[in-house]
Amino acid sequence: MISDEIAEIFEKWRKGEKTNIKKNERIEYGFKGESLNRQNYIKKWEALVTNYLKEKDIKIPQTKIEFYTFCNENPELETYINQSTYFFNEENLRLAYGNKKKTLNDFIWMAINQDERKIEIEDINESFDKWIHLNDFSFSQRIYLSIIKNNLINKNENNVDTIKSDSSNRFLNIYGLGEILFEKDRIENLLKEFNVNVFDTINHFYE
Repeated sequence: MISDEIAEIFEKWRKGEKTNIKKNERIEYGFKGESLNRQNYIKKWEALVTNYLKEKDIKIPQTKIEFYTFCNENPELETYINQSTYFFNEENLRLAYGNKKKTLNDFIWMAINQDERKIEIEDINESFDKWIHLNDFSFSQRIYLSIIKNNLINKNENNVDTIKSDSSNRFLNIYGLGEILFEKDRIENLLKEFNVNVFDTINHFYE
């Protein structure tokens, strides 16, 4: 059984209750330190793209391959984006979406097809369930891995390595709890397996 102490920490982390946790969820833009939280930054981005396409009456291809060809042949959208007050460049959008591999064209596609993240999450959950069932994890270990997966999804991050660098996770010592539940020598390799079997599959598919 999972200990009461660990269960309490898990529950606080899951609910986001008031603690000393500081989440890096704001995107800074401009020259005066202006910022928006990730969700609002993405909403502004989606509105900018969809409004521009509506104003110009631009018909976007339905498939990704045709879409990227369209973007290469029509650079006007990228020029318009670069003039935005919110500095919607590739770097800021990667921070907002929590994905360091996608390009500006990928984020344009995601703004147009806003259901793609939902599909991506479904794929992550499916890959996670398959991986879990292939391993002989205890009940406590499954809870631990599931909370990590859900936390990363909520923060739009597709890499387990962030649990070792995120200040909020350091406060709760999530990595340390993993060392207790899986033994210190095993947790590092386990997180690598997590990435390969759950998140890397999705990242490669959506590249």
